Amino acid sequence: MAQAFHWFNPVEALREFARVLVPGGGLCLIWNERDESVAWVDELSRAIRWHHQRPYDMATDFAPVIASGSFSDVERNVFEHVQMMDRASLHQRVLTTSYIAVMDKRDQDLILRDVDQIIEGFDEHFELPYVTTTYCARRP
Repeated sequence: MAQAFHWFNPVEALREFARVLVPGGGLCLIWNERDESVAWVDELSRAIRWHHQRPYDMATDFAPVIASGSFSDVERNVFEHVQMMDRASLHQRVLTTSYIAVMDKRDQDLILRDVDQIIEGFDEHFELPYVTTTYCARRP
């Protein structure tokens, strides 16, 4: 499951995952998050109001939650990577954010204006750094 576990009631979701998996079956949860340790990316998150809208703290370690369910051998891994962007692709990325996608065009345009101020002066193509966290576990 990618980018969705935090939307569920974890106790109920883990119980259902365990129900449908065969013994020894694997569960993998993935989060792909912008690397806010990079100053301009932190500014980007503020411009898109992520700090007010996000459904969980990006520092959350879900391993204890997963281990509290019917799963064992929980393994957490963290990977850094980048996505190549230009202005248009960053706009599209921003506009696909759930709470921005449902805004009216005027509010979306205000956010994109703030985004443009952050990337003003960037090269035509630039890197958007990410941190991906995976959790893999087994149903005993």
